[in-house]
Amino acid sequence: SGGTAWSNVTSATSLNAGTYYMYATVGATADYKAATTAAVAFTIAKANGKVTLSATTGTTTYGTASKTFTVNGNTGGGQLTVSDDNSTATSSISGTTVTIGSLGSLNAATKVVVTVKSAATTNYKEATATYTLTINKASITPTVTMAGYTFAGTKSTPSISGNKGNGTVTYYYS
Repeated sequence: SGGTAWSNVTSATSLNAGTYYMYATVGATADYKAATTAAVAFTIAKANGKVTLSATTGTTTYGTASKTFTVNGNTGGGQLTVSDDNSTATSSISGTTVTIGSLGSLNAATKVVVTVKSAATTNYKEATATYTLTINKASITPTVTMAGYTFAGTKSTPSISGNKGNGTVTYYYS
């Protein structure tokens, strides 16, 4: 005695994950006495949690300060936290928006892997999802200038502006 009738369990979510004990009582009949079984333990395991992101990969351009993505689903409902694998980048979460910051000084081709974790809850296991951000090369728009000169006079020297990356410059004429 002292238990709750199994008929009160109406679905697979009526009881929280954990260990319970099942026993039964058998009513007396004309020929047999009433009896109670020994209790046997049974366990309701935690379900797998799941974190769903708006995307699992993304890109940004060299020099960009930050990038965001969102958490679209958190099946277990656990507290969300974020971390990343880059010592320069910073990752934070506000509500369901994840911001990867301090990207401006990261070189092109750098990858930043952000892990979003949902903490375990009473009924769900911890869950994680990852987002990989790749820093792409930035575009430049260089401009060449060249002053004219007179044949047999002093040759002019071309110059370039807009070479933000200080790439090697080779001049050509046609």
